[in-house]
Parts: sequence; structure tokens; C-alpha cells
Amino acid sequence: MLKTIYFVISLFILSCDFGLKNESSLELALSRFLSLASSSSNPTVMSVIYPSAELSLTVGVSNLFAPTQADNVSSFQITPNLPEGLSFDTLTGTISGTPTAALSRTEFTITATRTGEVQQQQLFITVTDPAAQTVTTPLSIRYPATYTSYQYSPITISPTLTGTLNSCSISPALPSGLSLNTTNCIISGSSSTELVSTTYTITAKNDTEIATSSITISIQKVSLITLDFPISSYTYDTSQTISIRPTTTGTISSCSASPSLPSGLTLDTTSCAISGTATTTQSSTSYTLTASNSTYSVSKTINLTINPGFSYTYTRLTYLVYSSSDTVSPTYTMPSDTICSISPTLPSGLKFDKTTCSISGIPDTLYNSSIKHTVTAINSNGTYTATLSISVSEGTNCGGSISPCQEN
Repeated sequence: MLKTIYFVISLFILSCDFGLKNESSLELALSRFLSLASSSSNPTVMSVIYPSAELSLTVGVSNLFAPTQADNVSSFQITPNLPEGLSFDTLTGTISGTPTAALSRTEFTITATRTGEVQQQQLFITVTDPAAQTVTTPLSIRYPATYTSYQYSPITISPTLTGTLNSCSISPALPSGLSLNTTNCIISGSSSTELVSTTYTITAKNDTEIATSSITISIQKVSLITLDFPISSYTYDTSQTISIRPTTTGTISSCSASPSLPSGLTLDTTSCAISGTATTTQSSTSYTLTASNSTYSVSKTINLTINPGFSYTYTRLTYLVYSSSDTVSPTYTMPSDTICSISPTLPSGLKFDKTTCSISGIPDTLYNSSIKHTVTAINSNGTYTATLSISVSEGTNCGGSISPCQEN
């Protein structure tokens, strides 16, 4: 400021002495004045007076940073204001306090005023908050070294992944039927193509990282099998001989059923045919039949119901001539489409119901018990037979029971 006053006075004296006639002297004085004015309006950049131009602070940790060169400085200023928790001493230039929030790298300007001059320094402050920081797991991907499958078999190959995944790609291209999920890197599908051992490289990416892994895949040729049943549901009873034969192609080396078939039924392990006579009843039950060879397997499901067999409680019936009798019916309730017959015909006076296969009536003729009668029932479920021995004799009772006397 004193320099400015000095040059203003000099300019005035020169103007008076020379009456503005000596333009060179006037220009010289004016030039010196402008130079001084310019130096006063632009503060010089001070040499570093803090230990470092970069201050890295931590939330919750107290700090104290004082300038190392502060001689003859009358005052300090800082712009912009320091973050909350920190304070600035305008007399000493000291930064102190405990920051309370994170701050990205921010530039601050410190102005130091000395006698007759102003100097400035740029200071960069960063505040980190350990509690808010997250640990980033590096991106990595790993597949099994090799994978072997067979034609037509479902394939799922899942890698072990860590880190953040944005996308996934594979090279070379997978065979027809197989695909790579680009969001989770899972290889899946079913291929009909035979594939010799081929190495594939899978590349996983995120915004900043790339990771790769390799896998060698082979798909072996298979011997195909087909297994088909004419219908899916079967109903039999314990008096019927069961024969369920599927249509198959290819070579079957083994066949299995799950769960196990009912007692009395067997499964042919090379044709998957079911045969035999069931000895127990059951409601509709699902069975999965699986035909296999060394390279392929196929499964089909059928439902099997076993009803009580067609029979009579007793196989020997003794009637009393001219005596009323109870109706004798089979233990199996006949479906509505049943047609019954008996051979040979019943003794005179007895009647046979062709829908229910029941025997009733009053016999009026003596009859030899050595004659066997065969009852046949035909309906949508199949053909059933039962054999009865029938006789008509004289007498008044059957030892207290109502006619006919029944026994096995």
C-alpha cells in the first residue's frame, strides 16, 4: 500500500514539474504504477507451509495440522469452509478437530497475509469412514476341469463364482442343444450331438474386472431305447392272470420298477413286461418302469389297481329238495357291463342271474354233487371264472343252517 501511495505522489510531481511536456517520464511513472497495482491484486503462491498438500483424515479420529512456516503472518483464511468437526485457527493457520462424516478429495485454498504481501496455498483434504466402507470380493470363476455326459441326457454345469458378475461369455460356441446363461455362467441343456473332448473358455466380467476359467466337455454316443405302454392305467383282480407288455426298441440290459410290484407279479428285466397273478388288493398305485443299458435309460409311469378276485365264499353247495334257500352271490361286485353264464345248467328249480352271477330258487329234483359247474363272468375288465360243486339231497336241515349247506 505504501508503494502505491509513493508512485501516485511521484506521478503527480512529474506532471507538475514538466507540465505534461515530458511524455517519456510520464509514461515511465505510469508503467511503474500499473506494475505495482498488478502485483498487489494477484497474491503470490507461497512455498508449502504445511507438512503436505494432501491431508487424509478418518472419521472419528482427532487431528492437528499446523503450518511449518508461519513467520510474520498476521492472519490466515481458508475457503471453502472445512467439513463439520474440523476448525481453522485464523491466527495460527492450524487445522484441528475430529471429522464426523466422509468427504471425497476436496480442494481448499489457504491465504496467508504477511506485512505488505498475500500468499496462498492449495490443500486437498480427504475424509474416509471405515464403517461405511465395504469389502469388495475379487471376481473369480472356476469350473470342474472335465465334464462327461451322453447324447440326449440333461446337462447342468454350475461354476463356483465369487465377486460381482455382470456378464458371461464362452468360446468356442457350445454344440446344439447346450447354452450358457450369461447372467450366472451356468451351462445347461441336452444335446443330440456326439462331442469329442473340447475345451471351452468362459469369461466373466463386471465393471472393472475380468476372470476366466476353462472346462473340457465330452458327449458320448448312446444306444437309444424307447419304452411305451398301450395305456397308462390298468385294473385287474386277484383271480386274473396279468400280462402287461410294453413296446420297446433298442437293447435293454435291465429294467426296474419303483415302488416294487404287488406280491404275485414279476417284472421281466429285459422286456419290462409285467406278468403273474396278484395275491393282494390295492387302490390305484403309480409305478415307474425304467429301461436301461450302459449309455441310456428311459422311464414311463403306469397306474395299477388290484380288486378282489371273482369267487364265491364256498365252492361246495348242498341244497335240500323243495326247501327255500338263500341267494348265493360272488364276493366280487360285478361291473354293470358284466355278462354271466354257467355250465352245465343248474338243477331244476334253481335260477342263475346273468348280470350278477347269483344263484337262487327252490330245487325240486335230487342232484348228484359230483358234477362241477363253471361260472364265467365277462366285462370290460376281463374274463373271470369260478368252479362250484352243487348237489340237491333229501333231508330236513343242514345241521341247523339255512339251505343251501355251504362248505369248501
